[in-house]
Amino acid sequence: MKIDGIKEYYNLQEAISKSYIIVTGIPVSKDKEFLTGEYTNLKLKLNEFFLKLKNNFLISGMIPEKYEKIIIENKNCMLDLLKDESYTIANAKITVEGIIKYLIENTKISIFNSKILVLGYGRIGKILCNVLKNFSENIYCMPNDVIEMELLKANAINVILNDNLEKFLEKFEIIINTVPKLILTEKKLNLTNKEVFILDVASKPGGTDRDFAEKNNINYLWKLGIPAEISPVACAQKIKEMIYKNNITYILQ
Repeated sequence: MKIDGIKEYYNLQEAISKSYIIVTGIPVSKDKEFLTGEYTNLKLKLNEFFLKLKNNFLISGMIPEKYEKIIIENKNCMLDLLKDESYTIANAKITVEGIIKYLIENTKISIFNSKILVLGYGRIGKILCNVLKNFSENIYCMPNDVIEMELLKANAINVILNDNLEKFLEKFEIIINTVPKLILTEKKLNLTNKEVFILDVASKPGGTDRDFAEKNNINYLWKLGIPAEISPVACAQKIKEMIYKNNITYILQ
C-alpha cells in the first residue's frame, strides 16, 4: 500500500531508530512469542523487538510484565492501551455494535423477543445487556463473580447462576460469551437448543468447546478483533487520540 507521506521500511532496526513513536498491533502479541501481524508472513520475536527500543514512545496493548522492566530501563515511555479505561470502553462499544451485526447475519429469527443469554458482565457484557434490553425482555446474564451479580441486580437484568445454567440452557435461542475461560463445555453444549446460535467474543482461549461445536454442526461463531473488522477508521481515530493526549503529557515531564 503506497500512501503519500508514509515511508516504508524493510529493516526493523532502521524503522525503530528513525521513529520516535512506535505503534504496534493491539494486543502486542496473540501467542506471547511474536508481534501481532495480521497482514504479513514476517515473524518478529517479542524479545528482539523490545530490546531494540531506545528512547521511544511505545503505544501498544497487553504488554507482558516481563518486558516492562526492559522497556523502562532503555528509557522508553509506554502506553498500554488495554489498561486505559477510555480506550477499552470505546472498544467495547464497537464490539457490541459488531455483535448485533453477527446476530442478524447468523440467525433466522428476529432479535426482538428472543431468549438471549449473555455470559459475563464485564465492559462488553454491561453495554451489550443494555442494548439488548431494547430488543427483548428475555435477556439473561450469568455473572462471572459476586460484584457482577450485584451490578446485574442493580441494573434490573435477569440473573442466571452457573449452578443453574444446565437446567435452563435449552431455553435460549442465542448465547453470547464474553468470558475468556471455558464455560460451554461438551456437557453444556449437549444441553443447548438444537437451533441455538452461539457467538463467542472472548479472547483466547474463548469460552466454548470449539471442537465439539464444529463436529456437531452447532451454529457457532468465535469472533476476535471485532472493532478493527467493522470500524477500522474509528479504531484508528481512537488510537490517534490516545497518542496525542499521552504524548503531550510525556513531553512536558
